[in-house]
Order: sequence, then structure tokens, then C-alpha cells
Amino acid sequence: MLIVICGILCIALAVSLWKTRKYYKMAYYDGLTGIYNRTYFEEEFENFFREKKNFALVMIDIDNFKIVNDTLGHAKGDQILIDLARKLEEYFEFSFRYGGDEFVVLEKDLKNLEEKLRTIQDVFSEVMFSFGISTLQEFSTKGQLFENADSRMYLQKKAHKTKAS
Repeated sequence: MLIVICGILCIALAVSLWKTRKYYKMAYYDGLTGIYNRTYFEEEFENFFREKKNFALVMIDIDNFKIVNDTLGHAKGDQILIDLARKLEEYFEFSFRYGGDEFVVLEKDLKNLEEKLRTIQDVFSEVMFSFGISTLQEFSTKGQLFENADSRMYLQKKAHKTKAS
């Protein structure tokens, strides 16, 4: 009887652990790309900021992504998101899917950030992406850091649109 009870408890514990891992993954990882999601970004951004060591926040947005989905199809659009996520993980310390076609990078190694991003861009012939970089050295609050990276990204996006016209 004791063996049966132990067996049942072991199965219940295994199921509980499996569910915990599953919920953790759902909470912190993007379902499509497999990289960290916005929720985890917000926690890590707080941790990076609290350390008070210089780091970069990089906002990335794929230009005209709706057109990609409309002309090449959603399956191709999804594959581009997945491929970009993998490249970001390859080149940077922390990469996150912020939402839709937006990504965020947190990086302590500030060397060659723009060069790394341009190298990644060269891999993608179907799309262009815009990025904005801010560093803790430039701004003293999380809000300023985030807003500035976002503004710089949209300035680049606007420049790409002007160039394309």
C-alpha cells in the first residue's frame, strides 16, 4: 500500500513540475520565436538599471512588416520573425520580442553595436529594420532610456521611408 501511495505522489509531483515549467515558459518566452518576451524584458530592464553599470537598450522594428505579410504571406512573415530572433540571440546578451514586429536588446558590451545590427540586417534581403540605441551613460531614468531608444528607432524608420520615396 505504501508503495502505491509513493508512486501516486511521485506522479503528482512530476505533473506539478511539468506544469510549473510550462507556465514559466508561457510567462517569459515568446510562443512564436522562442526568445524572451516583453514580461521578461521588463524584469531584466529593471535588473540592468538597478546594477547602475552602463548598458545599451536597443529597440528594433521591422519596416513595413504588414506589406511583407500581405505580399509574401504570414508563414514567411513568421519565419522572418523567427530568423531575426535567432540572429539577435546569436549577437547579443539578452534579446526580447517586445510585440508584433518589435524587438528589444539589452547589452552590456557596448562595442560595435551598430556594426552588429548592420551585419544582421545584411542577412535579410526581404526586409529592412530600424533600430534606436540608448545607453545608461546618456540617460538617468528608465523612462528616458526607453523613450530615447524608441525615438531614435522611429527617426531611422522615417529616414528609411523618405529614402524609399
